[in-house]
Amino acid sequence: MGLNFFAQVRELEQPNRGRFYIHNADSDVFGTNKITSGRKEFEKVRNFYGNQGLHYPWMIGILWGDCGKRIVDLFMYSKDHIIRNWPGNPEISYAQFRNGNPVEKPKVLTCGDGLILLGREEDHRRRSDGLEHYLTEAPKFGSQDVKMCV
Repeated sequence: MGLNFFAQVRELEQPNRGRFYIHNADSDVFGTNKITSGRKEFEKVRNFYGNQGLHYPWMIGILWGDCGKRIVDLFMYSKDHIIRNWPGNPEISYAQFRNGNPVEKPKVLTCGDGLILLGREEDHRRRSDGLEHYLTEAPKFGSQDVKMCV
């Protein structure tokens, strides 16, 4: 059984660069142009931390829908020491947003597809030459797992 993602999208502008994935689960909450809507949603959560002066070397977002709400499961990777000691073993913080608002105590972390995706991301990161290489050269997925990569 393959993964069930609509898209993988790279966001390389500072602050809080990274990648996000749009899962097919209730993805109609992102409208007809899921990539554009997903970018806006991911930008909101990146800016939420940037506006607080919190900057992470990279973030991974898993976007999906639930009962008409836009959900972002956000994984934020540790700061400076990981850059100096690449690939190292980064600490990962987690947050969830619903319709652009942070959830104080989320009831779920992510789904099984999300866990597999994060594992593949980490495997790719450990094989990368450094942060810039990792961010620009996203992990490869088959079209049965991720429909499109942007």
